[in-house]
Amino acid sequence: MRRAGTIDDREQAQRFADYLLTQGIPSRVEEASGGGGGSAKTPTWAVWIIDEEHLETARSELADFRIDPAAAKYRGAAKPAENLRREEKKRVEQLNRNIVDVRRRWQGRHVGPHPFTIGLIAVTVAITLAVWFGDKEKQLSYWLNFAPLEPVATDRGLEVLLADDAFRTIASGEFWRLATPMFMHGGWLHLFFNMYMTYQLGGLVETRRGPWRFLLIVVATGIAANVTQYLWGQNFGPFRPHVMNFLGMSGVVYGLFGYAWMKSRFDPSAGIFLPPNLVVWLLLWFGLCTFGFLGERIANGAHAGGLVAGMALGYAPILWRKLTD
Repeated sequence: MRRAGTIDDREQAQRFADYLLTQGIPSRVEEASGGGGGSAKTPTWAVWIIDEEHLETARSELADFRIDPAAAKYRGAAKPAENLRREEKKRVEQLNRNIVDVRRRWQGRHVGPHPFTIGLIAVTVAITLAVWFGDKEKQLSYWLNFAPLEPVATDRGLEVLLADDAFRTIASGEFWRLATPMFMHGGWLHLFFNMYMTYQLGGLVETRRGPWRFLLIVVATGIAANVTQYLWGQNFGPFRPHVMNFLGMSGVVYGLFGYAWMKSRFDPSAGIFLPPNLVVWLLLWFGLCTFGFLGERIANGAHAGGLVAGMALGYAPILWRKLTD
């Protein structure tokens, strides 16, 4: 903030500040000097320019103002300036109401109801437990996998191999396979981590963007994650070429993260805020998994597919507004 100059009269200083605001130059009027000691000093009023890039323009306008401070363009600026200040105040108040710091959710303070998130977690836990403890013949997991699998004896022992091409099976009518792998998990830690992150990120997105939009994001990113992992697994990593029984909600977790990240970064009015340390942590985890530091049998394709899909869903409306404005 830099000083454009001083004006002897308080009313005139405010009149000039009002005029500047109508020209898109926010400013502030403050007393520059006053009475003190044994003699009185005539107060003067300093006009401070908020944005330094407007300083030279403001000083030029001040020179014109001093020539005729009673000109009509200055006297008529009070009402438009007041309207601009009122609109800005409303905008800031609305923004403050909308912004939700996800750090508060980490501390257990919920920002609103999120029944779809709770329901998604409940269904996932129920299906995972059913697969673990009630699916001795592997029939349930057969129907939930992205591709139909069957146990086959090989020279390496009993392995679960592809029984048919996944896309051919899905095209024949088994469309649920596009999404259902996300409901199964490979262990307690896998299940807990994914459900915890689903609760945090999913609850935030559902509360701020609504349950149906949340459900759309879950389905879209889940399908993108599973399709990407299937294609990834046919060409890269330890899943190639025979074992394709990937599972878990982590693709959706990264999809919710990608969506929330774009909204937090580019669309504050959406009311979603992700602290930078969370963004760094999730991206670091993504990198560690992708480059094999946390083990080989990780569905990195699902992470990548979910993340890209979530980012696309989050940023697409922003890009559309930019292109159409």
